[in-house]
Amino acid sequence: MPRVKKLFVIEKKKKNNNNQLIMLYQSLIKSKASYIDKFMKIIVQNKLKIIIIEYFITNYSKKHQIIIKRSNNDFFYINDEYKNQLKSFNKKFFDPYKRNNKFELEHNKQIIITTVGQMNFFKWAIENQIINYIEEH
Repeated sequence: MPRVKKLFVIEKKKKNNNNQLIMLYQSLIKSKASYIDKFMKIIVQNKLKIIIIEYFITNYSKKHQIIIKRSNNDFFYINDEYKNQLKSFNKKFFDPYKRNNKFELEHNKQIIITTVGQMNFFKWAIENQIINYIEEH
């Protein structure tokens, strides 16, 4: 089970929003263990580069109108859903790169440095089968 090991603030003028972190952490715990494992694999092993994932979601899916069929026979328009997520969270809390307040996350004796935005982005991408789609194609 993942746990937050240590919080530290990079931006000195702004306080770290612990409520956001706690809520995201709790949602990760409630998620399937495979989601957390996949997130850790992307960050630690770096087999699927973050820049490729980000490019696919922001540019390629827009240009080629990539649609994923969900298990409930609903269609998921990647670029439209990405834009909706950005409107909901803004870039600070929905970002594949570690650009804001960082903290350490430990899972299966591995420690990574991540941000709320990065965890939120990958939680969304994993839950919506985007990472699987990229790996298969």
